[in-house]
Amino acid sequence: MDWDHDAPNSETWRLPEGRLRVNLFRLPNYAGLSRRAQDNLSRIDDLVRTAGAGQPDRVLSWLAGYPDEAEQALGPVVDRLRHPLSEDFERIHRRRLGGNRSKIEMASLFGDLSQVDLAGGRLQDVLPLIARSVTQGLTTEFRTCAVRTVPDLAGNICAFVPVANIAPRLERLAAFCKRNRDTSPAAFVAMVLMIAVLNCHPFRDGNGRTSRLAYNWWLCTQLKARFYLPIQELADLTGGGFFIRQRLAERHGDWEPLSQYLVDATQFFAS
Repeated sequence: MDWDHDAPNSETWRLPEGRLRVNLFRLPNYAGLSRRAQDNLSRIDDLVRTAGAGQPDRVLSWLAGYPDEAEQALGPVVDRLRHPLSEDFERIHRRRLGGNRSKIEMASLFGDLSQVDLAGGRLQDVLPLIARSVTQGLTTEFRTCAVRTVPDLAGNICAFVPVANIAPRLERLAAFCKRNRDTSPAAFVAMVLMIAVLNCHPFRDGNGRTSRLAYNWWLCTQLKARFYLPIQELADLTGGGFFIRQRLAERHGDWEPLSQYLVDATQFFAS
């Protein structure tokens, strides 16, 4: 997806009716998820806990064969992670990033961020640390400009949270994380944290990397585990199956497809 980083403030945009979409969503209630989604998230916790300390090494071995050998290694998992809309997605977004992003994210997770915890701190402080680490110092502060996507093929534009609302939304997200950390699976909070960061888009650059690392960081810190899920490379190899399910969660409140994607991917990388 492409971004227009020099967009004017959202309140000044004048676009044809129906062309501008404000990218906001409600933080979900765990009890309001489907039973299958709840089971998927509990299963992810179990898989991460029992994957073993050598799991990151297995991921690095898989990334060494990216893309062709890595895709072959997935076997039938590819079909489960694809989506009925993947063929359409691939006609527009066919990306192969070389597998380097997950390697950088892993180095950050098990290096700079290994001792970082949200307990007693603020998410507004933690996220810049994650962004700084994963972008190797290029991103250090929240954005000070409005951000929107460039028009899609139909001319639709998605506007992200206005600058003035970034801090309040992150405060609500932090409260959500702390409120749910002891009452629901760690995978539930990690999943919502990842999508909420993508949805808020608090940085000028590195939001995707920060969100993916935040997902893995939350799982590892809460479950006291060494585990990493290479979400970017999986998304590229499976026709954007992740991105399509991300949209279903944030725009329609349907978290079951995303939870199924994550549990299928975790099952593969935990074994």
